[in-house]
Amino acid sequence: MDDEGGRWIEEPLLPELPAPGADQIIVRGAQLVRVVFGAAAADPRHQGYTEAMVLAWARTKEGGWGVLLAWGSSWRQRNGRSTVKARWIWCRLLPDRVIAVPPPRGLMPEDEWHRHHVDSEFSEAVRSAAASLPDHLRDRALQPAEPPPDRPPSVPGKP
Repeated sequence: MDDEGGRWIEEPLLPELPAPGADQIIVRGAQLVRVVFGAAAADPRHQGYTEAMVLAWARTKEGGWGVLLAWGSSWRQRNGRSTVKARWIWCRLLPDRVIAVPPPRGLMPEDEWHRHHVDSEFSEAVRSAAASLPDHLRDRALQPAEPPPDRPPSVPGKP
């Protein structure tokens, strides 16, 4: 993802993980989330967060969950200009820092189901993350997840 001779100017939202094997990936649809940071992680009344999308899940060797996360991240171009650029990576899920968000209502005609414009870097990150998955999982990863009836949306269902 280091193209144009630029560089990321912020760390990933969650600790990066290597991509899991195709047979370990679970996709039940995309989940819009807020990844909280700083004081927000300790006190939910604070609003420090970055909006992101979880597209897929996989068990980690340590017993927790990894997620394929997509978002718009800060990028510094070679000319020094900062901008937002599509970013996606497999990350370790930190449940105390990830809050599920219901799909937004009142969308504009040019918006995706997650409220971001079809040409936005966020939407590009979501599409690129989905494209990194095995072919048979891609379409489902682009649709909003239905929460399992016995679990909150931030917890993956069983395959």
